[in-house]
Amino acid sequence: MAATNPISNLTIDGATYDLDPDYLGGKEASGYLKRGIFYVEGSSTADGTWLGSHTDITEYFDGLTILYKINKAGASTTTLNINSLGAKTVYRYGTTKVTTQYPVNSVIILAYMADLNSGCWMVLGDYDSNTNTVPSVQCETAAATAAKVGSCTNHTLTAKSYVHVNIRYTNTAKSAITLNIDSAGAKPIYLNGSATSSSNYSLTAGTYIAYYDGTNFYFRTDGKLTADITGAAGKVTNKMTVKLNGGTTEGTNLFTYDGSAAKTINITPTSIGAASSTALNDLASRVQALESIPAYAGAYQEV
Repeated sequence: MAATNPISNLTIDGATYDLDPDYLGGKEASGYLKRGIFYVEGSSTADGTWLGSHTDITEYFDGLTILYKINKAGASTTTLNINSLGAKTVYRYGTTKVTTQYPVNSVIILAYMADLNSGCWMVLGDYDSNTNTVPSVQCETAAATAAKVGSCTNHTLTAKSYVHVNIRYTNTAKSAITLNIDSAGAKPIYLNGSATSSSNYSLTAGTYIAYYDGTNFYFRTDGKLTADITGAAGKVTNKMTVKLNGGTTEGTNLFTYDGSAAKTINITPTSIGAASSTALNDLASRVQALESIPAYAGAYQEV
């Protein structure tokens, strides 16, 4: 189809273009032909409130793409405001927000999406690193400090996931120990299935694969695997259930084992509907008594 009112001989940065308004509107043409991708250096003054400017950006539109150099850390919700056109939330993918995954001086590619999340910036090329690799966390906290702090690039702490933790200094704090990764909050550390305390604090310098259940971190220093041997309720992936005669009452004829502690199940004849040993012995005695009656050797006479 022939173009309607085509714009010919448009010169931008020394290059000449013919624009067809049937395919590109003015603002899209400006964005795609002037620069393609705009480079914006952060001018933020507070974490999580990202700012920047560029003389060629006069409005937000679908597909507006920038290279953004971060000069302040992110926050639980991070926004970006270019040229005072409005602060828009920055997302990693889908509805997952950018928080503190990107350190200062990182350069990321952002595209503006007018119809997504009520207008937002979206990181291009990001993904959920939890589903691909075990993230590596570096912990440089002093030995005598119980509140351990770790950092990891491109990772969001997720329940039922593993983290590769490098503890630089052997812990000497004789108390409960916590681990806070990228300001996600201090989470209690369990060692070999038990909460850390004044008597359970021996976390030596080294590298560990720690399991996070959504509340606590579980470390093993005894050579056992971390997976599902944490000593906390629900750590067995598939709980085991024992039913006695199809029982439905927990603790009476139904017993569930979840790995939190040793469980003893006392199975008695009564609980499974079987005869007791006394009854069986009585029955055996009666059978034996019947077997001891001598057979009648005489002739039977009709009555």
